[in-house]
Amino acid sequence: MATTFALSIFDGRYSHQCQDLCKYFTEETYTQVRYDIELSWLRTLINEFYTGSDKSQVLYNISKLQHMLTPENFAKIKQLECTTNHDVKAIELFIKHQMDNLAQLDTRLDEPNKSGLLQIREWVHMCLTSQDVCSPAQTFMLWNATNQLVSQLGQTINEFQKRISDDVWDKIPMLAHTHGQPAITTLLGKELIFHTQRIAQTLDCLATGHLTYKFGGAVGSWASGCVAFPDTTHEEWLRLFNETFREREELGHIQHGNLKFQLPFIENPGLESISRSPLGQTTQTDDYSSYYRIISELVLLLRQIRSFADYIRALIHDEYLVQVPVASETGSSTMPQKVNPIHFENIKANAELGIAVLRSIGDTIMMGEYQRDMSDSTALRSFSTAFGYIGIVLANLRSGLGRIAPNKEHISRELDRHPEVLMEAVQTVCRKWNIPSAYEMAKDFSRGKSGAISLSAIRDEFISRIPGLPDSERNRLLALTPTAYLGLLNHVN
Repeated sequence: MATTFALSIFDGRYSHQCQDLCKYFTEETYTQVRYDIELSWLRTLINEFYTGSDKSQVLYNISKLQHMLTPENFAKIKQLECTTNHDVKAIELFIKHQMDNLAQLDTRLDEPNKSGLLQIREWVHMCLTSQDVCSPAQTFMLWNATNQLVSQLGQTINEFQKRISDDVWDKIPMLAHTHGQPAITTLLGKELIFHTQRIAQTLDCLATGHLTYKFGGAVGSWASGCVAFPDTTHEEWLRLFNETFREREELGHIQHGNLKFQLPFIENPGLESISRSPLGQTTQTDDYSSYYRIISELVLLLRQIRSFADYIRALIHDEYLVQVPVASETGSSTMPQKVNPIHFENIKANAELGIAVLRSIGDTIMMGEYQRDMSDSTALRSFSTAFGYIGIVLANLRSGLGRIAPNKEHISRELDRHPEVLMEAVQTVCRKWNIPSAYEMAKDFSRGKSGAISLSAIRDEFISRIPGLPDSERNRLLALTPTAYLGLLNHVN
């Protein structure tokens, strides 16, 4: 589809920014993973319960089915869904049709109806409800998208932290503001690292998180399986459940790569971080608590990125950071001098949209009636929308961070213009020597003046005149400058 006809921003304007995350939630991906799950369970049943002499040939033919979900066959499944009005049933019928076709091609038999494939044709989707297929599929998709998110954002944060270190941004003294007012001296790099480190902590929580899925029959009792195979013990069923998924680790699974966060980070969490909820702890669905926790971490992550972007926009507004212009780009259609902070503004909007969708998903899936209603299925399909917004946020963060640089001259001038940041130090030293009303004296001298207070005025008109202050302390305060008033930050490597 041409992008000029695309309805969604994820298919149109911003498709290039979000496709790396959205691809895990496409209809094709969802169908493919559920198709694989159906075949994996069918293979488990054959291995455990089929007693025909052609068992190896049946399994061989099932392996052929694994590679038959071509674009043309995907379209056939969607056509079947138009008739069944049920997506999982359409996958089941497609598999059965393909088994019929393979049986006809089985040249070893004079009578194709004797093919083992046809003997186990009705085993497709046997003992399962659709949620036994959809729940693990959605879990794999969510986990893989989250892993990809952790990988991409982790790389961006690592690269920015390295840039701060290499370009010694953490050696640039800067005027800090509290409540928007000039307050005290800090370091530019330290303030930026504050934001990146808390993002890294949330990434660590996401990377080490755990997701569960439901696989246990209509209401989690596995009743139909127990009736169909009454000699199979509880322990044997658990083994079969586990084998179905552990033997198929390639079901949509990707790996992180070898990211190294400054905080503890688990590398390449695979399916060991996904598990089937125990029988008796599900209804027709999983209880979704693990989903809600992941959603909560994603909401926190977007809120942290939004805060980071807002802080950078404030630094740009105060001219502490400058944006590197791109010659071919237009900042304003009428004001040619402008370089607008559009990347950080886009983060603001898309982070809020992503948060809204994620919260709606989380709230909806935790409100089921009886054992199941369809609201959870509808809501979970909107993970594609949520991760679409997240993808746009990540793309803009990467681009925006790559275009900012410190305005060192302006930062230095601004700090020099506010020597009153030393008043905290002066009144604190006076308190140490029990000089009465030290805070009030500093307040009266420094606050509410019509013009800026110079450093020389602070030294000559205040520090030099403080009664009762030992000369050694007075001389130390007279030598103190705003640039040096960094406390333990003077020792940051």
